[in-house]
Amino acid sequence: MTPPNMPPMDRTPLQMPAMARPSAPSAPRTPVSMTDAEATLRAQMIETLRRNQWQVKKSAEELGMSRATFYRKLDKLQIVPPNRRDGW
Repeated sequence: MTPPNMPPMDRTPLQMPAMARPSAPSAPRTPVSMTDAEATLRAQMIETLRRNQWQVKKSAEELGMSRATFYRKLDKLQIVPPNRRDGW
């Protein structure tokens, strides 16, 4: 017996709220227009990643940001490590 305000438990993925639904592989992203500051940061991040053999932890520390922030900026600036070029 379930309380009346509880949702049914036999939901299929299409009936699930969007946030709970497993994500489908995304299509290739189109290039974004960047400000000069973003383009400069992108170049700095790529240079730092190359110097550190694409080690995110070291690169983030060197640029003075957390790994989480670094990963968000990688996504926003569409920087894809060479070993992930076929998709995440």
